[in-house]
Amino acid sequence: MPRFARRSLRRTQKATRTARSLADALEARVLFHAGDLGNDYLPLMDDDAPAVESTTPGGTGPDLGATFTTPVTIANLSKYHSRPGATAKLFLDFDGIAGLTWGQFTVPLQTPWSTDPDLTTFSTSEQATIYEIWARVAEKYSPFNVDVTTEDPGNRTPLKSLDVVFASDDGVSWLGSASGGIAYVGSFQGSTGGNTVFVFPKNLANNAKYSAEGAAHEAGHAFGLNHQSVWNNGVKTEYNPGNSLVAPIMGNSYTAQRGLWWNGTTTSATTMQDDLSVISNTATNRFGYAADDHVSAADPLAVSGLAVSGYGVIERMTDTDAFSFTTGSGAVSLTVDSAKYGGMLDLKLSLYDANGNVVATANNQVLGESLNVTVAAGSYKLVVASNGSYGDLGQYSITGAVAAQAVSQPLAGDANQDGVVNSFDLNILAANWNSGNATWSAGDFNADGIVNSYDLNIVASNWTSTAAATVPAETITTTTTVAPAGSSPTSAKPVTQVASLDPATANDMRVHNKDLHHHL
Repeated sequence: MPRFARRSLRRTQKATRTARSLADALEARVLFHAGDLGNDYLPLMDDDAPAVESTTPGGTGPDLGATFTTPVTIANLSKYHSRPGATAKLFLDFDGIAGLTWGQFTVPLQTPWSTDPDLTTFSTSEQATIYEIWARVAEKYSPFNVDVTTEDPGNRTPLKSLDVVFASDDGVSWLGSASGGIAYVGSFQGSTGGNTVFVFPKNLANNAKYSAEGAAHEAGHAFGLNHQSVWNNGVKTEYNPGNSLVAPIMGNSYTAQRGLWWNGTTTSATTMQDDLSVISNTATNRFGYAADDHVSAADPLAVSGLAVSGYGVIERMTDTDAFSFTTGSGAVSLTVDSAKYGGMLDLKLSLYDANGNVVATANNQVLGESLNVTVAAGSYKLVVASNGSYGDLGQYSITGAVAAQAVSQPLAGDANQDGVVNSFDLNILAANWNSGNATWSAGDFNADGIVNSYDLNIVASNWTSTAAATVPAETITTTTTVAPAGSSPTSAKPVTQVASLDPATANDMRVHNKDLHHHL
């Protein structure tokens, strides 16, 4: 081997040893099973924190406008809930805990999570980070009947609540090394760990995404999950890294675009773990999947003018949610986005007409899909579904616009809108003759605010008709005094009104006019 090649190899080997020693110091990843330490066991310590050095809060925070304008006291942190009615609570605990004995460990006092020296308030940036963490964890657990909340449920009862503590320290003093988080497997069910798991934001750069992925991961352990691992010829990579697009929540999902629940190898090369089945197992965790939020043939989209909107959750890969809307003839645009923070759902769209024919589809293998189509007036149904791959679940929101619908005008002269102009309408005119601030139903058909001869002529033009006026055959002439729009009453001049009637209608009209003059 050439001398320069040997030097290069030695440098590479030295760098590899250095990297390995650093990794060993950071990544303990030791699991002791029950029996190793009497009747107890050590928790899974997740030391797969990403290589970050910044200690400032990560991310830009939620887009909530003026929501976070002033600091709040620790006790007054906003109380967020993902499913308020769910009995199982996943409590994101940012306000600190007293020291406690936790399985094999003595946990010191944890002060409120903070990125600044002030431990009495949450700053606006801290509030924004907390909200984003909550939103991301809520998305991870959106398929399940569990309430992700920042409000302390007031209990640590097995199968009722899980306390995810965002520790103020780095855990080194009581764990012996730095880690992203630590949890006892199955602790939600009442085993060792007191329904409590820990996340160490200091070791995660206080980054909202990293902290949320860590929280979802540690809660997953509490709900009975082990790591998603990779096995290659008997060699185990403890944390399945996935790729830049998708990675297992129970592996290493810190930097992937989507952290998903997974179905893969875990404690051995032949042991498969179906994350969704484990979490939703009602025999162990009780809470199960959330009920389908859109079970009807089609729930109507909310409408505001021409804008439409909707919201839902795809709880299972086989779930489909349908929404109905009505549009005029023209352009229709619909966009369905997955959750803004930590979105898991790769969705697909189908648009159907009233006869069940497919009008358009969208399935571009991206987070969020759009439809832009030109359609005939009518009723339509939008169907939102999972793309079908394992873990393609979660929340979505619908926004869009429909085309204006043609306004159906009532028949001119039909005051009571019974579909025909007749004596009933003439009597309404008589009862409201010269009335001001009149409406259509009072006989003001030309919307000038008064019932007068103009309106009488409109009745005459459409007498006994359910359509347009008949061909002229005889005329009835009336004269009234009107003022041009915007003028004063003194500028009013006589105007002759002419209505064309067939002979039979003219005769019938004269008969009813006697009644009108009698009323006048």
